[in-house]
Amino acid sequence: MRAVSSTMPITSSFLERARTEWLRARGLSQREIASSHGVVFTVVDLKIRYRQAARLDDELRVTCVPRPEGRVAVWFDQQVLRGDAVLADAAVRVACVNAATFRPTAVPEFIAKEFR
Repeated sequence: MRAVSSTMPITSSFLERARTEWLRARGLSQREIASSHGVVFTVVDLKIRYRQAARLDDELRVTCVPRPEGRVAVWFDQQVLRGDAVLADAAVRVACVNAATFRPTAVPEFIAKEFR
């Protein structure tokens, strides 16, 4: 019988969900932003430093701290934690783009103020 690994990969979807929830906690919905304001956010750079493996059924917490970069982009410094243990550090750069053309555009002010 082969042993089955009980580790779980920490993927960018963990980070994406945390950013979505970060916006939601501020009363902002990505779907509403896209439909009402015509902008979406797209990942343009992602750096992850893995420190420890997550295990099946671990209770994880993902932090999300924005660092604005100009009018179009923002970096999110993120950590994946199990209790006080840091499992991964990440820096994710997202750009605001027009939902129809996917061309870069300024982050709307009502969102930009949340990043500051």
